[in-house]
Amino acid sequence: MANDVQGLLTQIEELDSSINRDMDELSRTKSPASSNPLWASIRKKMAERDDLLERLPGPSLSN
Repeated sequence: MANDVQGLLTQIEELDSSINRDMDELSRTKSPASSNPLWASIRKKMAERDDLLERLPGPSLSN
């Protein structure tokens, strides 16, 4: 179980890093965020991260 939790935490950290990099890149683009394909990728990663957070044992972290 501890390995499962550690694996989830590692995946969440990797997604957070990837989301942060993508957000930095998005902030440097000239096009509006809503029309940039990078935004769809960011939203997908955020949804995946939220799913992983839900799988962690203990109280739910979502609102």
